[in-house]
Amino acid sequence: MDAAMSADTYEVEYRFLFEGGEEVCHRVTIDPATMISIPPEGEPPSWARLEYRPCDGCELKGCETCPVAVRIAPPLAALNGRVSHTPVTVTVHTKERDYVKATDLQEGLRSLLGLIMATSGCPALAPFRFMARQHLPFSTPEETVPRILSSYLLHQYFHHGNKGAIPFDPEAITRLYNGMQTVNEGLLRRLQHAFQGDASANAVVLFSSYSLLIPLMIEDELEKLRRLF
Repeated sequence: MDAAMSADTYEVEYRFLFEGGEEVCHRVTIDPATMISIPPEGEPPSWARLEYRPCDGCELKGCETCPVAVRIAPPLAALNGRVSHTPVTVTVHTKERDYVKATDLQEGLRSLLGLIMATSGCPALAPFRFMARQHLPFSTPEETVPRILSSYLLHQYFHHGNKGAIPFDPEAITRLYNGMQTVNEGLLRRLQHAFQGDASANAVVLFSSYSLLIPLMIEDELEKLRRLF
């Protein structure tokens, strides 16, 4: 690593190692109290301005920049011009452990974008901050469904306290992912003319398809989990 990880923050580092030996690294530094990541220093690109193709129904008022766009700009710029199916070995370093996967660039970016988006401070993505603290790189839909269900039930528990039965509404999870989908569509509009290669846009498309799939799997996955319990 190029610098020691701080004990006062929660940090996740993604390393993309290409076949020729080139390595691109990006570190996400998160305030553990809020689970919102620290934005990069320097002037953000013009396409990160809030007024530039904003998401439908954006809740942010009085902000100059989109918090998601500001945070994804550095890794996308570092990987600009690359083809989405470029082979790459991705190492994800956290305080607790490392994850390593030989995959393609768009899959590695999909995983990184998920972490950045969840910790960006975007109001539509705030429900996913808890999952970011237990970030699982390259997670499959089968792994994600139990995690989002557990996150939702914990939210309900803390929200309702000791007021009787904890309400469970699977449709609420669908609504959460609908909000994420709106952000995905807004990001695609921003990225259409910002980058040369297809890896950035394809990573968002892959992440978007993944997000659409999760609500459709909840009922089936619940039945599988029921058998385990």
